[in-house]
Amino acid sequence: MECPRCNALCKEFPKEEITISYCDSCWNYITSDRKPCHNHNMVYVQYRNSIGKHHLKKQCFACGELESNFYSKSKVDNFNSLPEADMDAAHAFQFSHYESLSEIYKRYDEKRKKFQKEQSLDKFLEEHTEYLLTDEWKKRRELVLKRDNFVCQSCLEKKATQVHHKSYRYWKNEPLFELVSVCHSCHEAITEMNREAIDFSRVIRK
Repeated sequence: MECPRCNALCKEFPKEEITISYCDSCWNYITSDRKPCHNHNMVYVQYRNSIGKHHLKKQCFACGELESNFYSKSKVDNFNSLPEADMDAAHAFQFSHYESLSEIYKRYDEKRKKFQKEQSLDKFLEEHTEYLLTDEWKKRRELVLKRDNFVCQSCLEKKATQVHHKSYRYWKNEPLFELVSVCHSCHEAITEMNREAIDFSRVIRK
């Protein structure tokens, strides 16, 4: 199905009682009951929060669904005479949707972590590119290449033309034992693995 918010194609995750349609483009999600409430009717109710204050909400007394939205009391003329929200029914409805909501939260969390990782990597690469142009880095690089006799310490076959960080623990203040000479092909392979494993958000805070 298409996402009603951005028209992208949603991914569906069928469950026992519900189907979840999740949009990777805008993070919107839609849940559709396989056994819908045939008498679904959202009506205004008095909702009492944990400190005893009353608010205006809507609930279907047939299935128990209680909307998360709050409404202005000015929308009704008879707020004090409205029925109280049936919290037992609301909790039962929420529990029946627990599996689908867990799936949604899991995907939200995965997408959030991926987004944060990409943002951190972009920021690190920007700062790291500037650092590689400094005289301080050029001096370290030359010392490491000479120490390793310009031989790649990964394959011990090709000529070393680059210097690799074993870790970024001492980034911008590296002791020479943290740096190693490598050839271009080995450096690319090792760097790719590092970008999957390292949390660059921790590196760039230093």
